[in-house]
Amino acid sequence: MRRVIASETGDEGKLAVMRRGVAFLAGHVWEKPEFRGAATDVLVALAPHATADLAVAWHSVFRGDHAIFDDYLSRLVEAVAASEPLLSYGHIHFFVETLKLGLAANALEPALVCKTVMAMLNVAGEQVGDLQQAWSGFAKDFIDIALTLQNIEETRLDGLEIFERLMAVGAYGVSGVLNEVDRKLPS
Repeated sequence: MRRVIASETGDEGKLAVMRRGVAFLAGHVWEKPEFRGAATDVLVALAPHATADLAVAWHSVFRGDHAIFDDYLSRLVEAVAASEPLLSYGHIHFFVETLKLGLAANALEPALVCKTVMAMLNVAGEQVGDLQQAWSGFAKDFIDIALTLQNIEETRLDGLEIFERLMAVGAYGVSGVLNEVDRKLPS
């Protein structure tokens, strides 16, 4: 397996297929406590080699029950935040849901969630505000995360920056949140 991760085989096509298989395997066994450490190591090692196909396999790790938030999950979130292909491809809706749940449960570091959402917005750009793009489907999630981050002292300004970025691209739902906040403020 180390040879597959380290690119020590000659055929790039076979290597890509083997890496995808290894990522699916690691994602499948990751929930089992006895395999979490090794599966996390494998996925983190594969992250720098991510392609669109590998990202789909890699993100399979977020499809299961992530009620247990631990250092292994934080390492996976860090790996995604550092990899544009992992941010761009795959089934990221499960990943975004994991971020939201982890933040709401105080189980993921707010600064890590903030860094990750900022990286996602860097990749998505204006697509978050374009209803014809898949990224627009995450607007409500990003708004919820931004508001939650604003309620935490250490990430208040970062949460505001995320919200402002969503406003700048016209993310769906952001104007409704602004109107709701306006109604709550004393005149």
